[in-house]
Amino acid sequence: MSKVIAIGALGGSGTRAVAQILMNAGVYMGTEFSAQKDNILFTRLFRNPGWKFNSTLDEIDYRIHVFEKIMSGKALTITEAKELNIAIKSNITYPTKDKKRRRFIFNLYIKSNDQNAIWGFKEPNSHVYLENLNRHFKEFKYIHVLRHGLDMAFARNLKNYETFRKQGV
Repeated sequence: MSKVIAIGALGGSGTRAVAQILMNAGVYMGTEFSAQKDNILFTRLFRNPGWKFNSTLDEIDYRIHVFEKIMSGKALTITEAKELNIAIKSNITYPTKDKKRRRFIFNLYIKSNDQNAIWGFKEPNSHVYLENLNRHFKEFKYIHVLRHGLDMAFARNLKNYETFRKQGV
């Protein structure tokens, strides 16, 4: 049974630093990351609001099962690979070109290596699935990162401020 650590929060809160600390400590965090160190696999499977709001608990649990198999280093069955393909193909929030999607899934389908006893992932939206994740994993820890409001107010990253200012907010 794997021990699982999830990192979540709002963007720009410091989750990237926490993910890097876990990586440096030897925790397996995945193989494909965004520039912010988000686990792209989790993003592909779960960051799809249309799917989330129309899915059943069983469908969410099945995707968590697929995610667990991949992250713990186990090969996917053909049915699990098909579910991953559906998830990636239908995810409009993180589009993936067909050739890359097929290669990614094929590599996971044939992959089977040593099981990762402790693994984790960083995805700011993971808090949306906390109940499901906590129910699925026997040994599950969630780290929610909060950054002090004053630190955010005086940060050099003013992209959000400029966006809101232009919109009159």
